[in-house]
Amino acid sequence: MSTSKLKLKILKRLDHLSESNLKKFYDLLVSATESKKDISDWDSLSQNQQKGLIEATEEIDHSEGMEHETLLNSLKKNMLKSVS
Repeated sequence: MSTSKLKLKILKRLDHLSESNLKKFYDLLVSATESKKDISDWDSLSQNQQKGLIEATEEIDHSEGMEHETLLNSLKKNMLKSVS
């Protein structure tokens, strides 16, 4: 698989993550890319990091993710209802 196809595949998966799982993934990514540790070592991750990755993967595998635009529209709609 070419790097451009791999990047696109990663972006599609990220687009379907919940906000909390996206933040967890970002923290892991920053930690992994700024660290000199071997990122392939699952045991070096904290339990929270492992749990976040597992939950994010399960969400994507079960198509439970929500597109960012849809989430924002839903939140805006609910905020307008509560203000009225």
